[in-house]
Amino acid sequence: MIAPAAYSFDIYQGATFSKTMQLLDANDDPLVTTGWTARCQAREGKEAEQATITFGTTSGTTISINSTGLITVTATAAATAGLKAQTLVYDIEVVDGATVHRVLEGEIRISREVTR
Repeated sequence: MIAPAAYSFDIYQGATFSKTMQLLDANDDPLVTTGWTARCQAREGKEAEQATITFGTTSGTTISINSTGLITVTATAAATAGLKAQTLVYDIEVVDGATVHRVLEGEIRISREVTR
């Protein structure tokens, strides 16, 4: 794998969140990722001790990767309601046996909900 791609996105507090990303090989074809797993954490800063959200572990969140490199990250409205308005840093890693590849990194901007 090469260096992780930079990609930032928004999560709207109190709203259902879903983001899907496709991993591609050197020929821009879907990457074969049979048996791989994915993991993602977001923190207030790269040096922060505690993760603000860990997709797949934090209640109401999931992260999955299918056999063709399609990664889906989700959070329920209840899970996003508990996030405070801020900008977090995150990365997504995929795991193939004992090999870990960091494939994405960037910022997650949490937009404050007005209607509550």
